[in-house]
Amino acid sequence: MLSLFNWFSKNLSSTKIQAWKKKINAQISVNPHGDREQSRAAINAAIKILHAHNLKPQVNRFATEVEGSWNTIQSAISEIHQELHRQGLSKVSTDLHLCTKA
Repeated sequence: MLSLFNWFSKNLSSTKIQAWKKKINAQISVNPHGDREQSRAAINAAIKILHAHNLKPQVNRFATEVEGSWNTIQSAISEIHQELHRQGLSKVSTDLHLCTKA
């Protein structure tokens, strides 16, 4: 994913990139691979991390929607993965859908 962002950074004008990085709508679905209790704790931890990054998560049945800068969203997802592995989950996957406006 980061390499795709680097490609956009190199191929779009700097004005568009700066606008693009300011506000992104993202739909995040964290998939902890563990038992029911581990999964429940993992999702709660992920939501707390999104709140800590001031992303104001809107949770629904299949994903969580947030709005923020690219750097903030990327940092939150990285922290979520680190925290869930720290909790003992050996595998965590995340589905990410982004909507940007230039």
